[in-house]
Amino acid sequence: EGGWRLPMTATLNPTLSSLADWWRRSGSVGRVQVAGESMTPLIGDGDRVRVRAGARLSRGDVVVACTRGTLVVHRVTGRKAGLVVLRGDNSPAGDSPVRPEDILGRVTAVERGGALTASGLSARLDTPVARAVARATTVYANLQAATGRGPRPCVIQAAALRAQRAVVGSMSPEDQFLLLTARLHVSHGAAVRARALISDGLDWAAVARRAWLGQLGPLVYNGVRQLGEEAGVPRQAVDRLRALYVGNLLRSRKSNALLVETLGLLEAEGIEVLGHKGVALTATVFDDAALHISGDIDLSVRDAERPRAERATRGVRQPLVEAFPTRREPDCFHIELDGTAHHDLDPSLFGAGRWRTGSFDWDGIWRRARPVSVCGRAMLVPCATDLILTLVANGVRRGFTPVRLVSDVAEAIGHFGDDVDWELFGDVARTTGLDHRSWIALGLAADWFEAQVPARLLEPPRGFRPAVYERALLEAKRRQPFLRLPTRVLWAGSVPGALCAAMRLARVRPQRTVRGRLRR
Repeated sequence: EGGWRLPMTATLNPTLSSLADWWRRSGSVGRVQVAGESMTPLIGDGDRVRVRAGARLSRGDVVVACTRGTLVVHRVTGRKAGLVVLRGDNSPAGDSPVRPEDILGRVTAVERGGALTASGLSARLDTPVARAVARATTVYANLQAATGRGPRPCVIQAAALRAQRAVVGSMSPEDQFLLLTARLHVSHGAAVRARALISDGLDWAAVARRAWLGQLGPLVYNGVRQLGEEAGVPRQAVDRLRALYVGNLLRSRKSNALLVETLGLLEAEGIEVLGHKGVALTATVFDDAALHISGDIDLSVRDAERPRAERATRGVRQPLVEAFPTRREPDCFHIELDGTAHHDLDPSLFGAGRWRTGSFDWDGIWRRARPVSVCGRAMLVPCATDLILTLVANGVRRGFTPVRLVSDVAEAIGHFGDDVDWELFGDVARTTGLDHRSWIALGLAADWFEAQVPARLLEPPRGFRPAVYERALLEAKRRQPFLRLPTRVLWAGSVPGALCAAMRLARVRPQRTVRGRLRR
């Protein structure tokens, strides 16, 4: 999982050869760091690729293969006498044919190095557009090999990348700056890239506005302070970010006082409480509660104790409902006192079709929960793995909007580190069907905030094929972090369902005949 670095001249010793053969047959997903320029511009020197072992191959696929005692990352251009022909997109000629069993696996994505830009995001190679470009590259490579004329096949990939930048566009410098600084701890590399963006010039009004929209203002202010005054952030921009921080500081103090009062009332009744989302994050991950903007105070009690808990806390919860009945006010929040399973975090309550999921094992979440103290009051919070699972479910439910939802996942992963049981995470995701969407949430956390996620969890499950319009929506979100996805359409999971949801959103009542045709 840590990844192999594969220089094109590396000779396989017997131990590595045995390991490679075992991994090829395992069917797992891993990372490989590539050295060399033979696959530019698709894969550059120092990039990492994600490889699915033992996957079915077709022409145009990029693979990791053993050839003449070395490991290469090249493209399949054809078959000859039962052997597989490979060639690098930037290579002057094809490689010597290799046996099918010498191919370790198929490359599914490229994790680029360098700055956080459109070209710095991971590039998936299993999308319809990527496959069409791969087939065109293969046809051109075979034509060039047959005629012995023309430039190298990389010309097709270069043209596709230029077209992508022209059609899809790239992430704006302001968005890049926000993602680089909206962190508890800004790494050295992120700080260098952020300072470079500042020196190139930024629209600071847009930075402040998007920080507010994405609920990232306090974190961005924290990141700007870490950059230091020498970074050259204008004083007016710093003051705007500080105002967001101070506003959330006052709000968090009020929220914390109500939380402590509620915990005291429940503790007096002898009722155990499990905190979720923002409550759990501020108790475990965020040393400064003012750095995290959260919504409601989300708590759970056992189903059998819920009526008694609601009676004990009515005096605290009811005034909030009366003061903010619509929850539209910017500084409002409610105390959500739910049963054993919290409705906002139960993935079975949202999604349909290919996106349908089941319920979490909430009894297991309660068993694995660990106690914390909030101003002297006892509360349970989910263990590291369960907390990340519930944060992923919450982000999926809301279409990863605001951006803070993805930041929460990344900060939790960075804080808990080796305490996260990724095997348990994967098992729960597969059991509930959340793996159909968790790879998207974890991928955004890795792309935007450099979260360290195992490669296998960044890949969709085998046999899962989102529709073209679903992939287009998700790709747009990846490059435009502040885009609000139409989640009712996205998670409908089928074209008829998506059309019905779109008509409902547009407040158009479909006629019965239309409904019948859509069902059929």
